[in-house]
Amino acid sequence: MAHFGVYATSRIGDRRELTGPEIILVHRLLKNTIIEAKAIPAYAFFTDAGISAMGLAGVLPGALPHEEEYEHLGAVRGFVRDLEAEWSSRRHDDPILVSDDETWVELDCAGPCSPADAWPVLTDPELRRVWLDSDGVTETGAQDQKRGVGTVQHCAHGRVTTHHTIVDWQPYERITFELRIPFGGRQRYMVTLEEQDGGVMTHCRFSSVRGRNPLHTAFLRGFTKLTGLERNLRRSQGLLEEQLRLAATSG
Repeated sequence: MAHFGVYATSRIGDRRELTGPEIILVHRLLKNTIIEAKAIPAYAFFTDAGISAMGLAGVLPGALPHEEEYEHLGAVRGFVRDLEAEWSSRRHDDPILVSDDETWVELDCAGPCSPADAWPVLTDPELRRVWLDSDGVTETGAQDQKRGVGTVQHCAHGRVTTHHTIVDWQPYERITFELRIPFGGRQRYMVTLEEQDGGVMTHCRFSSVRGRNPLHTAFLRGFTKLTGLERNLRRSQGLLEEQLRLAATSG
């Protein structure tokens, strides 16, 4: 919600609160009919007062006029912006990648299937469980069963669970995960798909583990070397190739 108006401040104990009719209006606006009236589940609503104060008149392309009516407050007019459509149009602008200078390990896996058949192998929790050699993979954050940016997959290996958050999602082309590992470390890995004659090539690129500061990072990198993380990744490479071969026969 973007609105503009006059308000007063008051203190209750050690808290500073905003008060006044315009503050009440903003709270009322949180209960609106935008989703029902416009069929837009992810939106930004700019009131006419907010648009005027920010100088946005005429510079909200694609925004739809909308009006809410509240008892004692009257009609509130403004414009609604579809945030999902906005994200879809801009999602290629700032891709989240693993660059050349960030790369720690690279793995190439070839398979006789199409990118469309390979995509579930890379994203479906049950199929990922196999090539990640995990005890189980569960998933949270997928809205209405729609997997994408923000979805988190929790991968269990014995008593240790790692958390893989999707941060870049380009179906059949590229997917990037942010991986949270034990002791507060993070690592990013990206998988790109390239269609080839008779199959697909998946290129996996893993960044180095990083911590909160240089000392923490050094500790984490020593820990990953001690636990044989690179060796485990090489094992996953073989398992992934096997999954891609199976995808060709079942796709």
